[in-house]
Amino acid sequence: MHDLRHCVLPGFTHWQHPYFFGFFPSMVSPPALLGDLMANAFNQPGFNWVCSPVASEMEVLVMEWLREAFDLPQNFSWRHGGGGGVIQPSATEAMIVAMLAARNRVLEKEKLLERTDKSPAIYGDAAGAGTSGSRVDLQRLVVYYSDQSHFCVEKAARVLGINHLRKVASTVEPVTGNLPMCSAELRNHLERDRAHGLIPFFLSANFGATGTGAVDRLDEVAEICSQNSVWFNVDAAYAGVVALCPELRPMLR
Repeated sequence: MHDLRHCVLPGFTHWQHPYFFGFFPSMVSPPALLGDLMANAFNQPGFNWVCSPVASEMEVLVMEWLREAFDLPQNFSWRHGGGGGVIQPSATEAMIVAMLAARNRVLEKEKLLERTDKSPAIYGDAAGAGTSGSRVDLQRLVVYYSDQSHFCVEKAARVLGINHLRKVASTVEPVTGNLPMCSAELRNHLERDRAHGLIPFFLSANFGATGTGAVDRLDEVAEICSQNSVWFNVDAAYAGVVALCPELRPMLR
């Protein structure tokens, strides 16, 4: 305990201090502490249903509770839709899962998952780039995000082998001080990338950026993504909780 107090604690960033608001406010609560204690005591590996059926079943149940609490559409439901969400340990892992889904969709859409003896691997095989029969590799895929976005967007792209990242400038709203993504610059990036033979496939917008609380104009960005067949991701980790209040849900619609 002496080493902990004198060697470890002085190097802490005290995220759980009541006055810490650098990224997220303190999240410590008696139910959270009790839940963490029980989870660590039982130590149930939940990487699939067979290893711990109750862990998987509880995850599905909790995600359904959250869907109902946020009044999300039925297609987000495990019970009534095509499949619900899963809990991820961190923002980066959640972003990787979303970006991976988007990557697979665009590759399937372009029939890029079909490989022949003449075509290189589509997963960023630089040695095979340009080989006869090749249609694309990861070097042509492009990710877009705001200059206010969390670093997890860039980190997820790097993990998945995406090298083209477009950091779209934000604009200052004088009255509110908000810093939304500039829609005109986003359109310019998309047009320029398509003209150079690249494939825009993923955009991450903000609903409460962790550094500044920036909220993008989601309706405008969603329309641009729809027009360009780009996966539209909303990072709402900081402020999305407001959707628990019915009167505030239109902000996210």
